[in-house]
Amino acid sequence: MAGSDLARRVRLSMDIYADESRCYRGSVQATAEHAGYLALQYKGKSRLSFFGSALLLLVAQSALYAGDESPILAPNPSASPATYEPFLPGLIDAFSQALTSPAYTPPQPGSTPTPRRGYPAPFDAAPFFNSDYQIGGSQLIGDPGEATVWPLMKAIYGSGPFGQWLKDNRINIYGWVEGGYNLSTSSHSNFPEAYNIRPNQPELDQFVVYLERLADEYQTDHIDVGFRFSAIYGLDYRFTISKGFLSSQLLKHNQFYGFDFPMLYLDFYVPWVAQGMNIRIGRYISLPDIEAQLAPNNPMFTHSLLYTFDPFTQQGIMASVKLSPNWTIQLGVSSGNDQSVWDSSARLTGTAMIQWISPSNKDSVYIGINSINDGEFSFNNLQDYVGTWTHKFNDVVNTQTEAWYMYMKAYQISVGLPNGQSSIIPFFGYQRTPISIFETSTLTISRGNAPGLKRRTRNTPSA
Repeated sequence: MAGSDLARRVRLSMDIYADESRCYRGSVQATAEHAGYLALQYKGKSRLSFFGSALLLLVAQSALYAGDESPILAPNPSASPATYEPFLPGLIDAFSQALTSPAYTPPQPGSTPTPRRGYPAPFDAAPFFNSDYQIGGSQLIGDPGEATVWPLMKAIYGSGPFGQWLKDNRINIYGWVEGGYNLSTSSHSNFPEAYNIRPNQPELDQFVVYLERLADEYQTDHIDVGFRFSAIYGLDYRFTISKGFLSSQLLKHNQFYGFDFPMLYLDFYVPWVAQGMNIRIGRYISLPDIEAQLAPNNPMFTHSLLYTFDPFTQQGIMASVKLSPNWTIQLGVSSGNDQSVWDSSARLTGTAMIQWISPSNKDSVYIGINSINDGEFSFNNLQDYVGTWTHKFNDVVNTQTEAWYMYMKAYQISVGLPNGQSSIIPFFGYQRTPISIFETSTLTISRGNAPGLKRRTRNTPSA
């Protein structure tokens, strides 16, 4: 394991499992998957004083991100006039229904799945953190984009004409709160442990709010537009920040807690190109990776060391074209990894990815170049080649295996000199990134256990 003062981590999540790292983690994390799964996870050991704050986080999480699986439906012109309920009583009623209903109800035998062009969803989410094979930078082309309606939006939709307008236009607001705690043998820092950088104290990892509209990418008769505006506050902003966009919080003032907008984009769906094309413009999460910054999309609470350094967000244009049910290609340009388009260190960067889904719908390969340019030393100017293979054994077990190759030319390091001075020494040629050139990982998910277990071939902690 990397780091001399990290030993073993214990996590309990309905069943108990452990991965190797010497920092005992304790947290209460309430996360809800997109299909309405609400999982309460208690990890490790925590002080008695933390239970109160953990309960508060759970209540706040429920207030934003809990509910059933009701999709946003188009209005029925023949229906009787709508009756409205004041927002607060409606919110209480919606939560009462959510808290007394099963967190997840499996599909009934013989039930009709949501219509889509292409293969049906291979996974059952929840309990899995995603129902479809990995693909970033686009909505799922061929899917109608029916969003789950959580209690907050149920109350808003039913509160008056403005709520009805939001419903008619498929606009959704939701979010979550994630908090954490760790017990560590370190005194000042858990470095190189990622995300959980401060030892022996509770943290507000992320408070996230989404405002979004999902385009209807099932229909084939008109262009549709979607969008997502996301905001995050907490310790995890340190790992989403882009240079030149609110970055002084971290790069100048080194604030532990901060604010960021990790996603600010528009989606344009054009149905007449092949089997559908999605054009995304704005700031978006970089395309590949099993792991994710945002809690509901991440299979586990922790992150690998490599994920601390690889590209997080990009600002640019990404075009995704579905050629057939089996093949999707993606081409895009951006200002670089974690770089704002107006920043002096931004440079034109290309992205090219391809996804293949097997005719049996049991396998998916997602491979390509996440970022490529001149590769010269600059702020997080990693050249990133990545591939993921996902295999579904059955309805209970599936695996995801991912490999990376990353480099940066003329990588510079800072060395200490007498009297507190320092000097930058350039290294010419192809140099290692701060932690790794090549690395692989395998994520195995079983529906009967906790969300996942990742094994690494190098001495890095499981994520």
